[in-house]
Amino acid sequence: MKKMMLKLLLAVVKFLCIIGLLYLSVALVLCIPKVLGTLEKNRLALIAGGAFVVGLPLFCFLRLNSLYVFGHELTHWVMAKIFLRKTGRFQSGKNAGAVEVENPNVWIILAPYVLPFYLLVVIGLYGLIMLIANASIHPYAVKAFAVLLGLSYAYHVILTFFALRSGQADLKMKGKILSLMMVVTGNLLFVFMALIMATRQWRGGFKALTQQILAQAEFVIDVMQRIVDKF
Repeated sequence: MKKMMLKLLLAVVKFLCIIGLLYLSVALVLCIPKVLGTLEKNRLALIAGGAFVVGLPLFCFLRLNSLYVFGHELTHWVMAKIFLRKTGRFQSGKNAGAVEVENPNVWIILAPYVLPFYLLVVIGLYGLIMLIANASIHPYAVKAFAVLLGLSYAYHVILTFFALRSGQADLKMKGKILSLMMVVTGNLLFVFMALIMATRQWRGGFKALTQQILAQAEFVIDVMQRIVDKF
């Protein structure tokens, strides 16, 4: 009886998490275009956006699977170390890889599907170059950096899509629907944060997101009220 109650409680918690993530995803989808509207003033963001659009069809054909698998497994490993988990054997091949992690949590399991490993590498290298060059970098180098940002994120999106499509075992460990919602919401949140950083709209971006969340709440309450009134 206790096991049944626990299973039921876990099922309810998972369902509420899925609804919450779906709710946040809708808010992010509706807010992102508002932030995108200000990119006309930001040349580097436009260059990165253009590279991203070009990269989407490019990486559908040029997948570089070995590179993706290495970044994927390394992300698992890094997250495991952040959460102080013991790690063992690390394998990376052309089409598959694995890393042994003791008692992995959901963040370790899903990290490679949300965090764009090579984009973070590009940002890290740029920061290192800025530090060495004392912030004096040639304008063309900055534009090249913007192109690499767009291409690396396009690579993450496309290869993540193909990885999910192939039926990754990672998604089944904590429930497929919940895992997919966490991946989708995580990627949308990453894009939203990247955009408000690029446009420097910290206050305006979060204000727009808060307003959208409240507007959705009003809509849901209104719909529920109408349903109750009919009965």
